[in-house]
Amino acid sequence: MAGTSAVTVSVSGFDNETGGVSSLVVRDGRVSVSPEPVVSGRPPTDPDGDGLYEDVNGNGRVDYDDVVELYATI
Repeated sequence: MAGTSAVTVSVSGFDNETGGVSSLVVRDGRVSVSPEPVVSGRPPTDPDGDGLYEDVNGNGRVDYDDVVELYATI
């Protein structure tokens, strides 16, 4: 379900893939949280921005494989 909420985020530490410290830039913006991955470790996406996660397999498009993967989880 789409909506808005005030959120405050604080980061106490941030590192990169090698464990080194990365720089952090703070900006006003949008926080997006998606459901847990259903398949292949990729989280579902909402390609058209309507608040519904139609791209079940997280490949960036809505296609037949999304239907197959959704059915397999039932």
